[in-house]
Amino acid sequence: NRKRAAGYISAGAVINLLELQKYRCAEPSCKKKIKIGEKNAFHLDHIMPISKGGDNSFGNLQCLCPSCNQRKSAKLPEEWAKENWRLI
Repeated sequence: NRKRAAGYISAGAVINLLELQKYRCAEPSCKKKIKIGEKNAFHLDHIMPISKGGDNSFGNLQCLCPSCNQRKSAKLPEEWAKENWRLI
């Protein structure tokens, strides 16, 4: 049973996000190149998971490579940073 967040994420917002990330995975330890048009090129991730109170606002979104997104799952930002040896 998935929790839903209010709001709509437009294709334009996703492109803007990719441009800000220079078409790279947002995870600092990865930075894998995101190739648009490639099947399963990236996953749109909620930094604060919706299941834990996050929303669809632009500031709560990032593009991750599929591998990073699967590892992150629904972890809180603090948990994800600690798992990747980063301080926040």
